[in-house]
Amino acid sequence: MTKRAAIVIAIILIIPIAVTFHFYNKWKSDNPVVAEWKGDTSVVSFRNLELTEVVGSSEYRFRTGKYVGKISDRLTGPSLYRIEGDDTFALYAVVDSSRRRIFTAGEPLPAGAFSGEKVTGVFTGSGVFGDSEKLTSAVALILSDRSEPVLLESGELEKISTCDLYVCYDGSCVSAKKAGSVAGPTERGRWYFLPADGAESAAESAAESAAESAAETEAETAGKGADEDAGTTVYEIVSADAVSAIKAFLSGVSAEDTTSQESSSGD
Repeated sequence: MTKRAAIVIAIILIIPIAVTFHFYNKWKSDNPVVAEWKGDTSVVSFRNLELTEVVGSSEYRFRTGKYVGKISDRLTGPSLYRIEGDDTFALYAVVDSSRRRIFTAGEPLPAGAFSGEKVTGVFTGSGVFGDSEKLTSAVALILSDRSEPVLLESGELEKISTCDLYVCYDGSCVSAKKAGSVAGPTERGRWYFLPADGAESAAESAAESAAESAAETEAETAGKGADEDAGTTVYEIVSADAVSAIKAFLSGVSAEDTTSQESSSGD
């Protein structure tokens, strides 16, 4: 083997080792261990703070903000994040491969996470967030100005897409309240809202309004069996603006882009 060949082989062997070492050191610097578990995995010791898990927070919706570092172990420990939109510097998120949990440094969750006067943010069940004026106005309209209850036949909802909606009130950065679900479009282009709260009373109203029709058709349906599912109570979303905003949100197009496109097409 010549000297030149030996040098070339050495370079070929050294380069991947050097590259691996470089990226390993960068990964270490980007993922510092900044916190430790205190007792169990419901309390985190971070700097001079003691962060306590908010019970049930894995069901809440929020956006992760600045990445802080790892807990306990650089390789296997979960990640610690700030929560985007939190001005108190008291809310943190602990994130691993299976769930996201909220931890607080003594401050309660904002009241707007649960209720309030004004809808200011909307999450889907997957965590996609929107806070445009058009979208939040559309959701507020759906929550406050519903159509009369509609009874869909059994299995009809299974034919259309359904998406859960979580609502933020009064500027809260966290949503702890599932407002309900939107379903649509049907073959006829209709959209429906299924409220998370008050569904039972809505069902009662629908049942009362359909009582006379049910009585008239009792003889025809007697042979179909008493166990047949009566259907699902929903509200049709009748506002064109609300439908437009919801469609844009669920498709990943901002309400502003939709408005611009509609304006351009009208010119």
